[in-house]
Amino acid sequence: MSFFSFQDIVAATLGIMILVALLMALDPLSMEPVEPAPRSPEQQSADLKKIEEARQAVESAKSQLHEAQTQLAKANEGEPIEAEEVERVERLADDLRRGAQAAQEVEQEEKRNLATLSERLEESTEKLEQMMRATATLEAEFALSAKRARVQYRPGEKQEKQPLLVELSATGATCGHLSVDGVPEPLGGSAGSVGAPNANAAITAASPSHGASDWYLLFVLHPGQEEAFQQAMQEWYSRGYDVGWQLWDPANGGLFEEPGIEGATP
Repeated sequence: MSFFSFQDIVAATLGIMILVALLMALDPLSMEPVEPAPRSPEQQSADLKKIEEARQAVESAKSQLHEAQTQLAKANEGEPIEAEEVERVERLADDLRRGAQAAQEVEQEEKRNLATLSERLEESTEKLEQMMRATATLEAEFALSAKRARVQYRPGEKQEKQPLLVELSATGATCGHLSVDGVPEPLGGSAGSVGAPNANAAITAASPSHGASDWYLLFVLHPGQEEAFQQAMQEWYSRGYDVGWQLWDPANGGLFEEPGIEGATP
């Protein structure tokens, strides 16, 4: 009589059981920890309330345990009591101990959760501040770009002179130049008479520090200022200034004013 086949069955069965046991033991290690979702201030308040309730439960359990121990000590010192009563009191004391321990574990868990939420709140606050700083930077860059776009100045390869801006509008004439950032800036004391653009007076006030050898005149014309432009162009071209011009849409203010939300397009 031979048990060779029976031994093979037993060995194969044991091998399968060992393989299944290894898979079950290693499977939890492959699971990625799931980060709990951030909790709202209402949930944090509820967590604090739970912690307070757990603390009160612990104190109550300790008080009941102390009272039960006191009664048991008095009973042992006084008249003998039945064994069932002693067992009942001991079971009650054990239940109270377990309840107090469970309440302490809940309190500790809630404290850990609260600490984790506080850390996440600090991280979120820091990220929000970074985003606000980035937004402020972008807004400043956008405003600067809008100011630069108010005049279309494209220097050529042979152009070495700087533009002296002369804005002609219904309210007067104003001279200015481009800042280092390419933003139009008015010159002090260059405005002409209100209601009648006096480009000659404005340019005359600016010409001592803006000679024809280093500067040329770039007229910015509001609607209806063509005649004033023709007169000023002929006058100052004869004085040796190079002259350029561009039209201006005054719907969003003047050249030297702050641009509107959408920005004016020259």
